[in-house]
Amino acid sequence: MSEPWILLALVTAALAAIAALLPVRNRSGSAIAPLAMLLASAALLGAAADARVWGADAVMASIANGSMAVDPRVWAALALGLVVLAALPGLAGGLGAARPGVVSILTPGAVMAMLVTASAAFLGLRATPVLTVTALGAFVFGVALALAIRGLGTGGATAWRALAASGAGLVSVAVTLAVYGAKSEPIEIEQGAAADALGVTLAYHGGTAIDASRRRLAVTLKDARGAHELAPELWSGSDGTMHGVGAGDWFGGPVVVPIGLREEQPGGHDVTWIKKGEATEVPGGAMRFDGFRIEGRDTIRMYADLTVTRGTVVDHIAPWIVAGQHGHGHEPVAADVPGFGAAAIAAIDADNKRVGLMMPHGAQPPRSSTAAFLIRTRPTLVAAWAGVVLALVAAVATWFAAGARMKPDPV
Repeated sequence: MSEPWILLALVTAALAAIAALLPVRNRSGSAIAPLAMLLASAALLGAAADARVWGADAVMASIANGSMAVDPRVWAALALGLVVLAALPGLAGGLGAARPGVVSILTPGAVMAMLVTASAAFLGLRATPVLTVTALGAFVFGVALALAIRGLGTGGATAWRALAASGAGLVSVAVTLAVYGAKSEPIEIEQGAAADALGVTLAYHGGTAIDASRRRLAVTLKDARGAHELAPELWSGSDGTMHGVGAGDWFGGPVVVPIGLREEQPGGHDVTWIKKGEATEVPGGAMRFDGFRIEGRDTIRMYADLTVTRGTVVDHIAPWIVAGQHGHGHEPVAADVPGFGAAAIAAIDADNKRVGLMMPHGAQPPRSSTAAFLIRTRPTLVAAWAGVVLALVAAVATWFAAGARMKPDPV
């Protein structure tokens, strides 16, 4: 799931680099670089905002290896940061008389890089490649933003191009930090239970089969924003390996990634125990155990009186068994209900007034399951969205500014 996003981000980043280095001769040429940066930023944002990506094999492998430096989204963020870095000299030169000196250009970026990198290190981020990408994104963001502010005072398309570059730089650093947010240890939760981790509460309600190899899980995530109903998925490969598909909000908050599931699939010979007066679910209705009934003939027969209700249709059946010792009988005789199948007595627990029935395949009530999850936080995802909004505004403004200030191409 992550590969298309990453490929799109890398391709558009390459196009943005080419566009940023080409000389601007007309309206289209001045607007294409911000547009390409916008597309690259949006693709990189999608790789972090789309919760399904967080369960991709490449992402999970980075966790299993104990180092997230191999996360492919980091390399896309690096490519985007290098694109902005390559565009900075041209942006500074395009300011003309308003162009600042070298020190004035570099100082905002250096200060931004030091602040962001120091904060990331303080929060526990130690991987050198990741800190390098973080510092690069913060540096180009600071420089481009300073150029945009200076350029807006004089007007012109260059200021908007610088603003688009600052938005791309912000996306680069914000996505890198979002990828390296906190992650929980594997959490096992029984169906119907909940667990706390990373300041959130995760409740697991059970799963449903999509097909033979895929399960959709129902969970509720409670955080400071409220309760969120999510549906992550698990699927099994041909080698039996489980793969997770994460779930979460596109605009922020934690991501829930399932990593394992233990469940007993009901089979045709499973025994379902029902107490007297109680009922169990069956396809399309319910089956109630009304009590035992004993008849003595050549042998002693013990009947289990059952009532099967499906909508307005009520059937009374009585499978029986020849009574034996220790609650077990011999020669069980099943009772059939049209459209439902046959139910037979498997065992009798007279002391506790309950009967064990062999139900038709698929008629057993669902079994309890236990699922394992990882929770991943994305603390700077909102900042990445802000960067895309900056790039969008700048791309639109660049197009109009270029059209107003540049002469049309000669015919």
